[in-house]
Amino acid sequence: MAKLSVEAQHKLLHLKQEYIASFPEKVNQLQTCWQKLESKKFAVNEINALGTLLHKIAGSAGSHEIHDIHSAARSAEQICKSAELMGVEMCRFKTDLKYSYERLIELLQAPA
Repeated sequence: MAKLSVEAQHKLLHLKQEYIASFPEKVNQLQTCWQKLESKKFAVNEINALGTLLHKIAGSAGSHEIHDIHSAARSAEQICKSAELMGVEMCRFKTDLKYSYERLIELLQAPA
């Protein structure tokens, strides 16, 4: 793979900084989604909505090589998918998802 020019490296760094600056908005989106999920008693539509948001965060974090956030979002996304596809026990699902969700929020709120 060809080495990036200094200009391209600066552009990528700027994009990564913009992405990191979007973390407070991502936290707000996650919290809103989580509140809907809890208020609707973990309805399938709300699980899917959270899974979609987690998928987007995992993908964009991976693109910017922010591996801890990518991993945390992907883990929470997989829990949502397992609930959707396999009908996991709801009590365990809630516990696992809450842990993964809280870990992701913690990472997004940590100083860069």
